[in-house]
Amino acid sequence: MNMKISVKKRIAIVVLSLLTALIVLTALFFAIRSDYRFLIGEKLAGLFRSAKTEPVTAGECREYTLDELAGLDFVKMDDSLYLINREYVLSDSYEPTIVSYKDVLMSESIVDAYASLAQAVYDRYGTRLYIRSSYRTAEEQAEIVDTTASDVAAAVGASEHQSGLALDVYVKGYAGSAFIQCEAGRFVNRECWQYGLIIRYPHGKTSVTGITYEPWHIRYVGKPHAELIYLNSLTLEEYITEFLPVDQFLAYGEYRISRQSDDGALQIPEGADEVVISPDNTGYYIVTAHMAS
Repeated sequence: MNMKISVKKRIAIVVLSLLTALIVLTALFFAIRSDYRFLIGEKLAGLFRSAKTEPVTAGECREYTLDELAGLDFVKMDDSLYLINREYVLSDSYEPTIVSYKDVLMSESIVDAYASLAQAVYDRYGTRLYIRSSYRTAEEQAEIVDTTASDVAAAVGASEHQSGLALDVYVKGYAGSAFIQCEAGRFVNRECWQYGLIIRYPHGKTSVTGITYEPWHIRYVGKPHAELIYLNSLTLEEYITEFLPVDQFLAYGEYRISRQSDDGALQIPEGADEVVISPDNTGYYIVTAHMAS
C-alpha cells in the first residue's frame, strides 16, 4: 500500500514538474516574442470591439450621371475602394492616377494618409517609416512573377501595387514579417485605420484573401471605411461583398455609405457636403457621403 502511494506521489510530482516547465517555457516564449503577444492581444481585442452601422433611408436624394458627378466641386472620384485580387483583376485599360511623393511613385489618394501615418510614427518612436515597394507597372509585376515563386507573387492584374494604393513599409532593422517585432510596426498594424489605411492581408484571413499575413502591406481605402474594416475585423473582400448591402444606404456617424448598381447614374443624398465615389471593381460603385452638420 505504501509502495502504491509512493508511486502515485512520484507520478504526481513528475506531472506537476512537466506542467510547471511548460508554463515557464511558454512564459519565456511570449516574453521574447513580442510579435506573438501582439497577435494574440489583437485577436482577443477583436472579440470585444465592433463598429455598428444602421440601414437608413437616405432621405432626399438626387440622381446624377457619372459625367455630371465628375463636374461637381463637392464630389471626388477615385479608386480607393477598388477590390483587387485573383478573382477581381485589373483590366488592361486600367490607369491609376500616380504621383511622386519624395521620389516614390504611388496613387494620389494615398499620399496624405501615408504622410500622416509616417509623421505619427516618427513623433511617437523617433524612427522613420520607409517604403520598400510601391507602385508597379504591369510590366514590372510580370518581371516579379517571372523571378518569384508562384505562391508568393500575385499575377499581373491581381497585385494591388499596380493601383498605387498599396505600400510595403518598414523601419530600420525591422522589415517583412519582423515588422511587428518593433513598437513602430505594431503601431502601424494597430492604428493605421485612423489614417484611412488597413492591413490588407490580416492574420488568420488567408482563406478569404488568398494571401498569408503581411503586417507590412498597407492599403488605402479612406474614411470611414478603414475604421469599419478594422473595428469589425474584416478583410476588404468581406467588407465590399458582404458587409455593404447593394442599393441601400448605411449610416455611420456623419457618413452615409451605399454600394450602388452600375446603371449609369448614382443616388447622392441631399445635404452632403463632401462625396467620394469609387468603383469597387466588382460591377458596383461605392458612394461615401459626408453629411453637413
